Amino acid sequence: MQFLHYSEEEGSDNTEYEPDTMSAFSRSIQRYLDDNSTKINILKDVEFKVSREVLKSKRRELRKQGKGNKPNATVA
Repeated sequence: MQFLHYSEEEGSDNTEYEPDTMSAFSRSIQRYLDDNSTKINILKDVEFKVSREVLKSKRRELRKQGKGNKPNATVA
């Protein structure tokens, strides 16, 4: 049961998501699954290994493009 697709994810304005946003999607889906008492763990189960590897690769690619540097972060 593999349903996560990360390789071509884009926002509504056709720009690619930030790397951290893509990881947040996975965590949000897992939180939903946990809240609904499923035994599925997309962050650890072997059935989702390929999805996790694609996400990792996509995050690496986006970082090489300069995304994820948090240009709008506040300075304390």
